Amino acid sequence: MFWLPAIIAVVGCYRVFLLGGAVLDNEAAMYNLMAQQTGRTQQPNSCSDNWATTPCPRIGVVTSASATTQDGNDEYYVEEDPGFLSFEKLYKGYGFSPKHVTAHIDNYQVHTDLQSPQGAANLYILSTADLIIFNGGDQSRHARTWLLNNGSYNPMMSVVEKRARDGQVILAGTSAGTMIMGNPTYGDGSSFGQLYFAKSYGLAQKQVSDGAVDGSGLEDVRNGTDCLLNDYNGGKMPGFGYVLNHIVTDTHFDRRSRLARLIPALKNMNKRYGVGVD
Repeated sequence: MFWLPAIIAVVGCYRVFLLGGAVLDNEAAMYNLMAQQTGRTQQPNSCSDNWATTPCPRIGVVTSASATTQDGNDEYYVEEDPGFLSFEKLYKGYGFSPKHVTAHIDNYQVHTDLQSPQGAANLYILSTADLIIFNGGDQSRHARTWLLNNGSYNPMMSVVEKRARDGQVILAGTSAGTMIMGNPTYGDGSSFGQLYFAKSYGLAQKQVSDGAVDGSGLEDVRNGTDCLLNDYNGGKMPGFGYVLNHIVTDTHFDRRSRLARLIPALKNMNKRYGVGVD
C-alpha cells in the first residue's frame, strides 16, 4: 500500500496523472509537470484557442462528475470559491489551451452521440487533446456519462481509450476523476462504515445506471440489519480501468483519514496494491 502526496503517474498501458482532490490553484509544480509531459510549449495567459495552430498544451476538461450541465459549465467558466479559479482561467494561466467537454448525466445521450453537433464538438476535443482531465464530484456520474450499461466504453470513450493506448494522449483526474480511473470504482459511505461492514456486507454492487439523474450513485441501498448500514457503507460499480488492474486508488487520503476505507476495498475487490493520493 502506498501513500503519496498530491500526484502520482501510474505507468502501464496508459499515461495517467492521479490527483488527490481540492488541489490549490498555486500548485504550480504539478500543473507545470502535466504541461511538460505533453512536450508542447506553455504560454501563460496568451495561448490561442485555435487547436490547429497553438503550440500550447491542448487540454480537454471533462466536468461530468458534476450533478448537472449547468454545474459543469459553472465549474469551467465561473469563479466561485476563494482560492479556486474557474477551470478555463486556471489552465490558461498555466499556459494551456483549454476546451470544455460538455457531456453530463443530464445530456449524455446527445453530447456523446458521434452524429450530433454537440457530440461532434466533444469528439473533436477528445480526439485532439494532448491531455484530458476529469473533474471531481461523484465518480458514478463519470461512469454514467462515458460507459454503457454493461460497463464497457461508449463509442466516444472508445476513441479516448484507443488514443491513450497508442500513447497519443495523457489522462488525468482529480478526486472523483482519480477514483473513476480504476475498475471497479468505489465510494460513498465513510471510512468507518466500510471498515465496519467489510466482513459482513462489503461494498454494494452498483450498476452504471445508478449514476444517472436521480440515481442512487454508489450509495448502499440494501436493507441491512444494522441502522448504520445504508449511511456508512458504500458501493462499487464499473470504472474506466486506466490504472493497472491490480491497483485500487483512494483520494483526499490523509485529509479525510481514508486508510480505513482503502484497506477493506483492497480485500473486497481482490486487488494487490492500494494507492492513496493526498
